[in-house]
Amino acid sequence: MVLALKRPPRFLPRNPRVGVNLAASLVLPSDEVVPVHIENLSPQGFMGKCAHQLSPGLWLGAELPGHGILRARVRWSQDGEAGFQFRSPIDLERYPWLGHHETRGLFAVPLRSAMAPSEW
Repeated sequence: MVLALKRPPRFLPRNPRVGVNLAASLVLPSDEVVPVHIENLSPQGFMGKCAHQLSPGLWLGAELPGHGILRARVRWSQDGEAGFQFRSPIDLERYPWLGHHETRGLFAVPLRSAMAPSEW
């Protein structure tokens, strides 16, 4: 079956994500620090699980191991998961613990476990 779309797509294509298993922190505008578990990462942002209720559009700090606090905006939030967009893209080469990864489709493989700062 050939699908002939008569309208342009609503979303721009996005960069591949790197699958990670990373414990990090979010710094809310109130200076409250809440834990987040990052499951995938790209130069433009990340997806994570967080028990705290987050509103789309909220600007906060995302403290990533080995990088410090980055400004990020909540793009979506649903059922304890949320997508975040960095204010400025990051260079994934600054994360040696990601190791070499190969991209396939929208995601990158293999998954890497989080490492302690002493292991970087």
